[in-house]
Amino acid sequence: MTEATAATPATAHVDPVCGMTVDPADAAGSFAYQGRTYYFCNPSCLERFSAAPEEFLMNIGVAKAQAPTLIHGAGRGATAPRGRAR
Repeated sequence: MTEATAATPATAHVDPVCGMTVDPADAAGSFAYQGRTYYFCNPSCLERFSAAPEEFLMNIGVAKAQAPTLIHGAGRGATAPRGRAR
């Protein structure tokens, strides 16, 4: 197994609420919707998605573009700003 393969498991999914990469084995929860299972990094993301899945699925491209870059290994919720400082 190469280092790149080890860093990005083939089973990784993207949390549709925050855009974080989630391994189903480590997910905080999952939600089946229209024949597809979505995985979440945090129970609050699962709660938000389950209340209005269409909102997140329709805007998933917008959410990814606006989501902060996550710093993996720095704990849940740690973020780094994107782009230049204003």
